[in-house]
Amino acid sequence: MLFTYLVLPLSCYNCAVLVEKIIDRIRSFGVRKLSYAGRLMLVKSVLTSLYTYWANIFLIPKGVLRKIDSICRNYLWDGSSQYVRVPMVGWEQVCSPINEGGLGIKFSQTWNVAMVGKLVWWVYSKPDSLWVKWVHHVYLKGAEWHSYSPKAYMGGNWKDICKTKDIISAGFRDGRWIANEKGYSVSSAYDWLRLKMQRVGWEKIVWNTWCLPKHSFLVWLMLKNALPIKERLFRHGIGDDDSCCVCQMAVESIEHLFQRCHLVQRLMGLVADQLQVQHPVGNAIIWLGRKRWTKGKNDTCLFAFMAVYYTVWNQRNICWLEGKVMRPEVLKAGIMRLVQLRIVQTWSTFTQVDKAWINLIGLYA
Repeated sequence: MLFTYLVLPLSCYNCAVLVEKIIDRIRSFGVRKLSYAGRLMLVKSVLTSLYTYWANIFLIPKGVLRKIDSICRNYLWDGSSQYVRVPMVGWEQVCSPINEGGLGIKFSQTWNVAMVGKLVWWVYSKPDSLWVKWVHHVYLKGAEWHSYSPKAYMGGNWKDICKTKDIISAGFRDGRWIANEKGYSVSSAYDWLRLKMQRVGWEKIVWNTWCLPKHSFLVWLMLKNALPIKERLFRHGIGDDDSCCVCQMAVESIEHLFQRCHLVQRLMGLVADQLQVQHPVGNAIIWLGRKRWTKGKNDTCLFAFMAVYYTVWNQRNICWLEGKVMRPEVLKAGIMRLVQLRIVQTWSTFTQVDKAWINLIGLYA
C-alpha cells in the first residue's frame, strides 16, 4: 500500500523504451520504397498501436508524445524515423478525420487523454467494479468525484487520472457523458476533445474503397494543393523556371497540370470516350460527385479518372527527370487494362444493368 502512495508519474526517461520500440519497428519494416498510402496504413495500424497500451493506463509525458508524433510524421513522408523531408501537409491537418480533409491518424496527446478518461468514467459509472471500490476506499473516502482533488502525497498515476477528470469534466452532466447517449467511449471523447475543422464533402469520392489507395492519396494531395508543383517550388527558389514540364506552354500549377494541360485533356477525352460518358468538366473528382449513375458505373468511372490523374503525375515526374512523355494513346491503354483488371476482380458485385454497360464498352474479358 505504501508503494501505491509513493509511485511517481512517468518521466521521459521511463518512456525511452517505448520510443525505441517504435523506431526499431520502423527499422524492421525495411520498406522505404512503399507508397505514401502503404506507409499511411503502417502508421495507423502498427506504429500508433505500439503506445496504445501505455496510453490506456498513464498520461504519457507530452515530450514523449511529441516525439512519437514526430517519428510517425517522418515515416509517413520519407520512410524513416529521422527528419529528412519537409512534410507536404501539416500534422494537425493529417490528424483530422477523413471527412474534414485529413487522413484519420490519431493525434497522440488528445488520444491519450481520451483513453485515460475511460478510467474517470469507470469511477462515475461502475460502483460494483473491484478497482472502483478500491479507489473509493483508498482515495475518495466518501468525497464527491466531480469535485475531488488529490492530496500532494498521493501517487502520480492517480494524480494523472484526476488531471484527466478536470480536462473532460465539462463533458459530464449528472454523471452522464453528454457526447454519446450510450455512455463514455474513447472515440466519442477523442472527437469531443479534438480541434474541429470544416467538412470537405469529397471524402467519400477520394477514399472510395473501390479505388487504389495510392491513387486516392495522390488525389488527396492534389485537392489539398500540397503536391511539389513547379510553381510552388520556384516560389521558394527551387528550379530554373516554373513552366509546365509536359507542354512548356504555361506555369505549372495544380489547376493547369490536372485540368488544362494537353496531356490530361487528351487522356480524359480518350478515357471518357472508352467509357461512353460525357467528358469531365474542370476537376473530374468534384464533377463525378455530382453524377447519379448506378453504383457500378460510378465506381468504374471514378477508378478510371483517378488513374488518369495518377498517370499524369507519374508522366510529369518522368518528363522532368528524363525529358520525355509517352503518347496519350499508350497511356490510355495502360489505364484501361488496369480498369479491366479491377472489373474482373469485382465482377460478382455488379448488377445486371452495370454488367450490360461494361459489356457494351468492351471492358470485360
